[in-house]
Amino acid sequence: MTNLKGSEKQIKWAEDIKKQLISGVNDFYSKKNEAEEEEEYRVCLDMIENETSAAWFIENRNSSIADLLAPYYNNKKAEQRIANRVQKLAVRLEKENEIAFKLQTMKDDGVDANKFAEAIKETCKDVTIEFTAEKMFVRK
Repeated sequence: MTNLKGSEKQIKWAEDIKKQLISGVNDFYSKKNEAEEEEEYRVCLDMIENETSAAWFIENRNSSIADLLAPYYNNKKAEQRIANRVQKLAVRLEKENEIAFKLQTMKDDGVDANKFAEAIKETCKDVTIEFTAEKMFVRK
């Protein structure tokens, strides 16, 4: 058991609450067996077992398992949003690199601008392309 920090009275009370929380988590998850729930179980137990603040246990003595796991899921959702954004940016960068390569190749081959524009539009139907004299802007 992790050493708790707080007054003597807080620590004694928090140790009782901690035992009850661990028992409640064990009871709740003993009836479950899905992989996601196994992860929740481990996260919840780790959080309880590694908490060192007696005040935290006292403040969370009436919390549900969902309440205890809320910070975990908020972080998980944020990580997923970031991963999705990185994925979208990678796809966009790949498209932009493809367009830049085609632009340079066609320019080197002396292809006129109209043929180039048609080739790019066909390659990247999901991307908005704007042309100026020597520059190209890609917007998603």
